Amino acid sequence: MEKQHLRIQVETLNETALKRMHLQLGHVEALMWSQLAGKRLFDRRNGSKVFCKISRDPRQFERKVKVNRELRIKPLGWNEPLNAWFPSGSGQLVRKTYTNGTRWRHADDPDKFLKSEVDLDEEIKKFTLVATNPELYPALIKLETLPLMVGMLNHVNTDIAVDVFEVLSELTDPDAIADVEEPEVFLKALFEAQLCQMTVDVLMRIDETASDEDFKAVTNGLSMIENLADSMPQETCKQFLEIPNFLPWLIKRVRTQGAMDYNKVYASEILGIVLQNSEPARNSMVKLEGVDKLLRGIAAYRKRDPADSEESEYVQNMFDCLCSLMLLKANQLAFGRLQGLELMIRMMKERVFASNLALKLADHALRHCPENCQVFVEKLGLKVLFAIFMKRGAKTKKESEAKELEEHVTSIVQSLCRYCTGTPVARVLNKFVENQFEKLERLLEMHEEYNRSVKAADEAAQLFSKWVVL
Repeated sequence: MEKQHLRIQVETLNETALKRMHLQLGHVEALMWSQLAGKRLFDRRNGSKVFCKISRDPRQFERKVKVNRELRIKPLGWNEPLNAWFPSGSGQLVRKTYTNGTRWRHADDPDKFLKSEVDLDEEIKKFTLVATNPELYPALIKLETLPLMVGMLNHVNTDIAVDVFEVLSELTDPDAIADVEEPEVFLKALFEAQLCQMTVDVLMRIDETASDEDFKAVTNGLSMIENLADSMPQETCKQFLEIPNFLPWLIKRVRTQGAMDYNKVYASEILGIVLQNSEPARNSMVKLEGVDKLLRGIAAYRKRDPADSEESEYVQNMFDCLCSLMLLKANQLAFGRLQGLELMIRMMKERVFASNLALKLADHALRHCPENCQVFVEKLGLKVLFAIFMKRGAKTKKESEAKELEEHVTSIVQSLCRYCTGTPVARVLNKFVENQFEKLERLLEMHEEYNRSVKAADEAAQLFSKWVVL
């Protein structure tokens, strides 16, 4: 029988039937294939699509696979519908990755591998459109595209890493993931492809000051981490924390000297996400002296305000990181030992941008920590605390901000009354006696106000329950 050009698409997986299927690729016999459900066939050695000649009667295979006879096969173009392009596009990515992989042979002559690098770069960018087609996500796993793409993060050309991170950032965008069936399967496939290790390796290797491309690579990498954490916060933090250099890199990045930049702000946000969602991360910060290093990062704002909104966000993120660390007693003790409470008291006195943030952090540092409560009183924190309690010298704030400040002040007073002993607790209680009990009157006013709020909330809840019953 005359040999025919065939394109083979496996419809179902029959391991017995497909265990040994010999294909002749020109003069080369292909490797054996298995686990081919929903895939097109590729030559594992060179990554090219198998547009091949079957050396047996095709009818022998029709019981095992669906065979589509075509006299001439052409690669699917980018102008074709995405669903039709995708399997071919995955094959093109494999082939172009292999072609570019021979660049080491011409290390001294970039012109010989430049075209393959440009082709690979363009092929990677095409996969950003998959984010608009959630039904294609399972195919990324079946066609083993994810491990290939993640592996390219290790490419010597930073431009490739920039594009890979950008594609992965698009694919992991929460809005895109929301429409994917079983998104956790896709995200776990990324983790299994060693994404975390490869990401940290890239972050460690790149010098952001070298070029805009290097800077953008880090930006895209951090964006991808944020997206992963948004979808699976616990698992993402767990996976990245298994990489020893991850936390040290974040700490180093948020403490980078010089002008404020976008990636520094972004790194502080990622660090805050990790510390908020991961107890092991908070534990690790003890050995890394995280409290000391983050305190040094905010010390500059004791007397000055951030220059712009970007720097303001950075300061807020750094304070949030420290608040998360205060959930661990060891970090609270380190905060008190490293004069963190003295710094917070000075910031609260200065009435700068960081004043309200300092009050919040002091609240977290004192909760369930008798040692820090004693230190706060000894370092003369009562004067500035009760000035805020009495709303003296306070700037005009939104009602929500004023309520938040009020809650933190009240929480600190509660901690001091509960955990201070000896002379410190006597000094706290004496504050409610001085100036003709003015602070006690203020406390009663607050009690009445919050009591009314509670009653109003209870009445609203009762009305709602009656409405639901009706």
